[in-house]
Parts: sequence; structure tokens; C-alpha cells
Amino acid sequence: MEQLALRLSARGHAVRVLGVKRPGRTAVRLREQGVDVVTLDMDDVVGLGSMASAAWKMRDLLRRERVDVVQSFLPRANVISRVANRLSGRPVPHLSSERSTDFKRSPRVARLNRYTAPWTDVVLAVSPMVRDVLVARDGIPAERIAVLENGIDLAAVDAVAPTDLRRAVPSLHPERLIVCSVGRFVPEKGFVHLVRAAGRMRQADRAQLLLVGEGPLDDAVRGEVRTLGLEERVHFAGFRSDVLGVLKGSDVYVLSSVEEGSPMVVLEAMACGLPIVATDVSGVASLVAHVGPDPVAIVVPPAEDWGAAALGKAWTHRPVSTGDPVAAMAQALDRIVADADLRRKLGAAARRRVEEHFTLDRIVERLEGHYARLVGRAAAT
Repeated sequence: MEQLALRLSARGHAVRVLGVKRPGRTAVRLREQGVDVVTLDMDDVVGLGSMASAAWKMRDLLRRERVDVVQSFLPRANVISRVANRLSGRPVPHLSSERSTDFKRSPRVARLNRYTAPWTDVVLAVSPMVRDVLVARDGIPAERIAVLENGIDLAAVDAVAPTDLRRAVPSLHPERLIVCSVGRFVPEKGFVHLVRAAGRMRQADRAQLLLVGEGPLDDAVRGEVRTLGLEERVHFAGFRSDVLGVLKGSDVYVLSSVEEGSPMVVLEAMACGLPIVATDVSGVASLVAHVGPDPVAIVVPPAEDWGAAALGKAWTHRPVSTGDPVAAMAQALDRIVADADLRRKLGAAARRRVEEHFTLDRIVERLEGHYARLVGRAAAT
């Protein structure tokens, strides 16, 4: 959302970001770069009452100001903005954006999302897998869904210098490769499974795992490290605002998620030319598709299959794994750590994949096409 707002603004559009909750780090960065950010002041605990209040505040904003298009991100914002747009009395074209398969979505939120979906002109799914889940689980007609992947600003990536990670995280071993993973410490990121895989690596003396982020499972992940005696092989960097620098300072990127939409950090790692080991969740397989004959990443089964549990027989996209997924992750990490030539080839293929398919300008141009089509259709009615 941040990258889209900045690029749309740079291309001459009047962009306003409306946050449902109180301003955070993203709001500060956007304001510093000239993008207007306002808030609906919702509490962190979101209930029906606070959603209704937020929708009413947004309705007033839509009535006061000339707005051509509303685009929303994530389920609650999708519901709030759809209701507000309807209540405004003069609804404008609306696009909602679905960023994840979200298999453990609250049933109440899922019902609200499904009931209000007809008030959206286009649902933008971040990957083909997210689109298929919206059809199978939420009953949204496939013809109302368009796939619009994440994009990345390669010039901005290339302008970032690598972070000196061994200086930033003094516990890192000076000679071992740095295998990095970035994300919130929440169940869907699978960090506990990743720690277990690190403990089963045969190439452990040649590599170390660096976990970057924060979240409610921080204590659980650190506890797993202590239980397995991996304090010298698994390191924590906490929250970092210099993610691109961290990636450039690493040797390998690993995604251990059990659920995703189309993970932005994998796209960032690809843009940085990093070799990647990733779990086969949601949009990952399409993100790291081959560049000609060259693989872009080593893909392994996730440690848990949330999709099978949520959709049952409707979930036919991936065969059920009969092996040990934690062992598969450990073996993939061993393979990539042991083979410098493989790391070089994977990193080069990953960068080419981004250059050919996922530049930010390419994605923004497609988004502008949706805007123009919807605004033109509204003007004709």
C-alpha cells in the first residue's frame, strides 16, 4: 500500500491514505514524503461497533470531498469502506484488495466480507491462489476478481547499501553464512518450525539463522531456541526499519510460512538477488516460477496445511505431503548452504524474474488501467 501510494502520487494522482487505526510507522513515512494520511481512530480490538463508527466517519469524508476511486486493503477495511461508500449517497468506483488466503479468518469477518462483496466493483487478489480461495470459500464470482501481484521499485532497492549485520547483531559468527528470515512473530510465519529445521541441518557449522521482526510469539520462538540448545546458531535482530539493507547483508533468504498471499519480503529478497528457500504456500509458487530453464528458488512443503483444514475437499491445489516437512526444509537449507554455485544461479534467476514481471511501474500501470476503466464506466451511467 505504501509503495502504491507513493508511486501513484509521483505519477500525478491526488492520493489520500485513510487508516482505520491510529497512525503508525507507515503513516509517519508517508507524511514525510508528502502523502496525506488521516485516521478513523479505531481501537486495536476491532468490534462491530467500532467498524460501524469508522464507516460513518468515512461516509462523512466521502460526502465532503471529491473522490474518484476508493481502494481498500485487508478484510476489515474492505467492509468498512464498502459500507461507507454505499452510505455516502453517491458511491464511487470501489476496489478491494485481498492480500492473503487468510484461512483462519474470523467467521464474523468472513461473513461480513462475503455479504458486502457485491458492493465492490473489482476484488484485487494478490495471487491466483488467493483468487481461487475467494471463489471456493467466500463464493465471490471469479469474473469479479482480478489478479494484481505485488510490485517493487528496483531503483529504490538498488540504491540501498547492505547493512553490516555482524556489527548490528554482535552475536553473529564472523565466518558462517547468514540465513535470514523476516516477518512478524505470528503462527502463520512458521518461525518455530524454522528453528526446528535449523536444529536438524547437517551443514549447521557453515550457517546461522537470523530472525528479523517482533510479535506475540517472540517468547515462544526464543523458548524453542533455548529448548533445542541453538543459542549460538539462531540469532534475533528484533524490529528493523532497514529490511532491504538486512537482506543485502545476508547470504540466503528463507520463508517458513504456513500461510501467505504473495509475500512481499520474498519479492524484496528476489530483487536483492538472494537465493531463496520457501514453503509452497499460496502465491509463492507463482512468484518464484522458473526463468526459462532456471529455477528461482527451492520450494518445500509447509510444516502445516491450513488450507486443507479450512477448505477440506475444496482444497485441491497441492498434494498432501506424506513426508516430514521440517526435514525437507532442513535438507533444502543444507543444499543451498553447501553449494556456492547454486546460490549464485538462484540469486541471478530471482533478480531476472523480478525485472521481467514484478517491477512497480508495471503493476501501477495495470492498477491505473482498472481505475480508468471503472471511472469511465461510472461517467457513462
